[in-house]
Amino acid sequence: MISDRLTACSPDAMTVRHQGAQAVVGFAWPTGRPIYPYTVDELADGVDLYTRALKARRRIHGGCDAV
Repeated sequence: MISDRLTACSPDAMTVRHQGAQAVVGFAWPTGRPIYPYTVDELADGVDLYTRALKARRRIHGGCDAV
């Protein structure tokens, strides 16, 4: 049973999330879920709660990076 789970979580068993997607950069443990690199849009929007909170605060106060 363990060997079945390890095989199911191997990189060869993972599929790409959509056509033309970038390569998998890692795997979440213990689920084996593939991790993909951030896209340009995701980076621009902020990829963590801190960055998103800063952008939201700037929007409220009318900062120059409030886009």
